Amino acid sequence: MIDTAIIKIPRVYRFFALEDTGYIVMEYINGQELFSVEDPNVYLKAMVNVLRHFEQVQHDKPGPFHGGLVVGHL
Repeated sequence: MIDTAIIKIPRVYRFFALEDTGYIVMEYINGQELFSVEDPNVYLKAMVNVLRHFEQVQHDKPGPFHGGLVVGHL
């Protein structure tokens, strides 16, 4: 199971395509744009923690982390 204290995954409400462009409508998660940070390396530890957490996630079948049906285009 995903630990939401480590990883904040926005809920996807809808995916749609217009012509050759795909769009995702998803939950807004407040944060800071990486390019606005003077030293982006301050986020490296958090990113490593996220990747380590993903390594531990195990499921018996592929699909969304939160469970349920896969919806939208891949």
